[in-house]
Amino acid sequence: MVLNIGITGSSCSGKTTFAKMLASNFPNSVYLSQDSYYKSMPDNIQDLNDFNFDEPNRLDNEKLLDTIKRIKLGMDYLVPNYNFETGKVDGHTLHSNKDCGIIILEGIFLFHDTNVTNEFDLKIFIDTNLEECLNRRLKRDQVCHGKFKYDDIINRWNRDVVPAYNNCIKSKKNEVDYIVDGNFKFDDNVNIIKKYIDSTFFEKL
Repeated sequence: MVLNIGITGSSCSGKTTFAKMLASNFPNSVYLSQDSYYKSMPDNIQDLNDFNFDEPNRLDNEKLLDTIKRIKLGMDYLVPNYNFETGKVDGHTLHSNKDCGIIILEGIFLFHDTNVTNEFDLKIFIDTNLEECLNRRLKRDQVCHGKFKYDDIINRWNRDVVPAYNNCIKSKKNEVDYIVDGNFKFDDNVNIIKKYIDSTFFEKL
């Protein structure tokens, strides 16, 4: 049986860093980002700044669920190549499945769709101060994820990101198994969760 771990939190809360740190402790794990499953931006949108990416319906959860299903069945699987600079999906990458025992999946809307949420054996929330998240996003989005200008990042943060967090993400803290403080280094929490997985889910691995 494959153990499925879901990690959510605000944009730039540290989800990717935490997920990859956790995955590094399990050689038989697969790391996935929900960001890969964004739908291509409509052709009539010319400026990425005009498009709100922070809505749950922007994600292709059917394709994500199909990926999870294939991994659990021991099959090879495709992951979309989402291009943040164009807002389009540039094909897919085929991954071989070599006896995966753990799927570690992170994303801001991971627990919004019940069909996706029900797949997880362990749910984790990265709780990070929004001011810190904004600082991280400013550093990230000026060099990647679309290479936006400073003022445009601030505008999208206030217009799209914060409302999405307040309306769709923040409440998930009450529905998870473990809350991680994302304002500090993750080492201790990674070790705690690794020990928890080893002791609680050992028979599944």
